[in-house]
Amino acid sequence: MSDRKRFLPRLCAAFGCLLLAFSAGDARADFNSGWQAYQRGDFFTAMEEWRPLAEVGDTRAMFNLGTMFDEGKGVARDQKRAVELWGEAAYSGYARAQHNLAHALISGGGAERNLERAVHWLHEAAYQGFAKSQYTLGKMFSYGLGVPRDQVRAFDWIQKAANSGNPRAEYNIGKMYRDGVGVEADLKKAVEWYRRAAQQDYAKAQAGLARRYAKGEGVARDMVEALFWMTMAADQGLPRALGGRRELQTEMSAAEIEAARQRVSEWKADAN
Repeated sequence: MSDRKRFLPRLCAAFGCLLLAFSAGDARADFNSGWQAYQRGDFFTAMEEWRPLAEVGDTRAMFNLGTMFDEGKGVARDQKRAVELWGEAAYSGYARAQHNLAHALISGGGAERNLERAVHWLHEAAYQGFAKSQYTLGKMFSYGLGVPRDQVRAFDWIQKAANSGNPRAEYNIGKMYRDGVGVEADLKKAVEWYRRAAQQDYAKAQAGLARRYAKGEGVARDMVEALFWMTMAADQGLPRALGGRRELQTEMSAAEIEAARQRVSEWKADAN
């Protein structure tokens, strides 16, 4: 299976529908009432509050209604109607709607699959600083989906998302520095980016950071630190980390294993 075919399902799973959360400073009482109803699972009331707002052009209401149609909450599931609502909000410049519309054009859910149009909407949202669109756009350039394959542009877009603190983007920048894809290889920088994502509990980055410590790549070799990060990833159920943890333990003393376990306990205690 080609890289392109492997990537598309992962892209659609990772960048499914986003729902706009209510912000405390919002002045529209009807929108607020709709959000409160949605939060308590009263989807019918949420739709009744948002529908009039959407009809007079409130892009947030359009967006949220689209998401409800897409997920079948408070209404029969209708992806085509979801795409229509997202499209209206997208043409009004609403970045979240532009992102969801792009997702629909990538997956073909509710719209005819069109990667070139998806890239257009990802650009629109990405230029507004929407990190998830920046990341997805970078991956589109990386795999040559809807655009010519260009690893330098892929790196640039993914780095923009990483600079906004997106853990998936941080992890991917780490990989690109590790492998010299779109940028000159730099193992120290790879470790820095892996660490940023790992500290946000991103399991793949935790496993990647563990490997760097185990091999002494870009960082001093430290088996206790390696087992600590691999355990953090394994505890989230990452398959390769489960095997990696067993592998590391075969090379370590009982004291080292216990030290790593203590690190995990302390980390989780601090998190709580």
